[in-house]
Amino acid sequence: MQNFLVEGRPPWYDSTGSTKEQLIIGIAGGSGSGKTTVSTAVIQNVGLEWVSKVELDSFYRGLTPEESANVANYNFDHPAAFDWDLLIETMHKLKAGKNVSIPIYDFKTHSRSKHNKYVYGADVIIVEGIFVLYDERLRDLLDIKLFVDTAQDICLARRLKRDIAERGRNVNSVLNQYERFVKPAFEDFISPTKQFADIIIPRGADNLVAINLVASHVRNQLKARGWDPVHHNVLESLPDNVHQIKQNSQVRSIETVLRDRTTKRDDFIFNTERLVRLVIEDALNYLVFNDKRVVTPVDSPYQGLMFQNKICGVSIMRAGDAMMKGFQAVLKDPIMGTVLIHSDRKSGPRLFFHRLPQDVSDYTVVLLDPTLGSGNTLIMAIRVLLDHGFREENIIFVCLIACKVGLSNVLCRHKIHIVTAMIDDDLDQNGLIVPGIGHFGDRYFGTEEVESEN
Repeated sequence: MQNFLVEGRPPWYDSTGSTKEQLIIGIAGGSGSGKTTVSTAVIQNVGLEWVSKVELDSFYRGLTPEESANVANYNFDHPAAFDWDLLIETMHKLKAGKNVSIPIYDFKTHSRSKHNKYVYGADVIIVEGIFVLYDERLRDLLDIKLFVDTAQDICLARRLKRDIAERGRNVNSVLNQYERFVKPAFEDFISPTKQFADIIIPRGADNLVAINLVASHVRNQLKARGWDPVHHNVLESLPDNVHQIKQNSQVRSIETVLRDRTTKRDDFIFNTERLVRLVIEDALNYLVFNDKRVVTPVDSPYQGLMFQNKICGVSIMRAGDAMMKGFQAVLKDPIMGTVLIHSDRKSGPRLFFHRLPQDVSDYTVVLLDPTLGSGNTLIMAIRVLLDHGFREENIIFVCLIACKVGLSNVLCRHKIHIVTAMIDDDLDQNGLIVPGIGHFGDRYFGTEEVESEN
């Protein structure tokens, strides 16, 4: 099994269901000017939830043997030190909604690591680095161009602290490099690119007036593209592609057991598996069926139905594994796949592993995860499936409980079917659904008890 790229497209929708291109922001400035701090401040100020960041430093060329032997005289602060063709190709792919493989540069060995990191298209893409406004090809891809203008003595102090702590340098080598390369590069190549900036930010993230101005500009740009980051998480009514199973007495009694904080683990597992079967059986109603004529054992014709597509189940590990048994009990010998995504409220979702079948364009995929909270993990999982070749209209997400915030977060980007048993209104400060069922993975797998004993 392998991952491969398919034709990309913008990864989110506006409120009318039309696809929209993502917003690309470029942040330039001298070394140590505070570009990363500015990007973080803008993200927090606007309230952006789905951001991909690309750092120019990742695109340093690997040094030749001759350059490595004379590394003390190599100018890392010159435009020629970067692989511009690879950067431009990468940005075009992200703009098209594709995933990309970004090099990891080792500043201690001055070479690219054997491992790469994968980045997926997002609502907003931020590319930052000293020469972000230098190359015209990159400038043409940017919707908003920022330049962080910080006093050079402050930049030098920050560079000293960073290079000594993170890059294995000593004070003399940092100062020598600054005088020979960094300062001349700023004067000759970086500072002149201010002319291309839409907004110049003096003093970096300390300039709250400028940060608020940038945040307002970003909001306006997003609204012009049909997405309002302030109000998009309001779900007043369930759209046609969100399906809640019938809340009869049997279902309500199972849900009550799962919501009860005093429920023992074995009872929680038993009732989870009951509800999983019910939800998956209901989800199969949203597959595409074809007419099929058969003859019964009494030699009588019968006009029935059969699934049109092949079916694949994909678990979002680890909690999704709790639903695989129920899925396999409903469908005979289904093809299974897995994705492992870690998500937290500070860094967002990150893909660690995936195992998916090949040649999947004619498959319907049933994506399994017991809970839908903020929706960020599901959005990442959908992006992985799309890049692997699954068609969006063939994706059905099945969960036991969903939050309206997460539903809206997903549905403003992707047109998929979502089938659930419970729908709650909100998330608490820890990202758990309220009133909810608590932390599903801990309750199902028993890790809550282990942690309390340690």
